[in-house]
Amino acid sequence: MTYIPPKNLTSLTKMFEWANSVTDASFASIGVIMFSIIIFMGALPVSKSPSQSLTFAAFFGMLAAMFFGFLGLVSGQTFLIYSILIAVGVVWMRFENRN
Repeated sequence: MTYIPPKNLTSLTKMFEWANSVTDASFASIGVIMFSIIIFMGALPVSKSPSQSLTFAAFFGMLAAMFFGFLGLVSGQTFLIYSILIAVGVVWMRFENRN
């Protein structure tokens, strides 16, 4: 179904809020996940290991989650999940460097 945007979309934040309301509050969450996947896939050929790519993507995903969190479009759990992903990536890098 097509939704016609309201005429008062004058800023980027209002556009994000409208898109989030049309998609039943999943636009920003899916956007953060897709942003992280794109960064992860882009970092894989450049980095020395997948653990570095994961940590890199999780960091920038956390920044995106913070941005959308300040706008009130994602919950604090999204930020927490990306913080945990960063910790997992750091531990994984630590174990990789032991060998």
